[in-house]
Amino acid sequence: MVRFNEKPSRGEKIEKVAFLLKGVYILLERNMMTEVLVENRYIALKPETNEPIIKGTGVTVRAIAEHWLMGAQPEEILLHIPHLTLAQIFDALSYYDDNKEVIEGFIEINKIPEELSGTRLSR
Repeated sequence: MVRFNEKPSRGEKIEKVAFLLKGVYILLERNMMTEVLVENRYIALKPETNEPIIKGTGVTVRAIAEHWLMGAQPEEILLHIPHLTLAQIFDALSYYDDNKEVIEGFIEINKIPEELSGTRLSR
């Protein structure tokens, strides 16, 4: 246990480490600051849901993965989401490959219910 009047060692500064997706939550004991670290260059976690997105956009890794799972090649995905770069698409696919269970969980949560599938929602 670290006492606040002593200088803590490097190992004692970290109170808890919990892994989420491929990122790491680090809760620091002194200032209780939380950081979300993600190893991919173009991927960040949406704060409200912790769903991975392409940095600076609202595009989810889930959306890229769904195109990929329907058979679209990375270059074809760019035709559907033209404001992204090929590097962002490949990074999202890499993230998906490393975190399939998590992304497929987001796909399942956001799935259109069978009873609404194929119906028109407006006239």
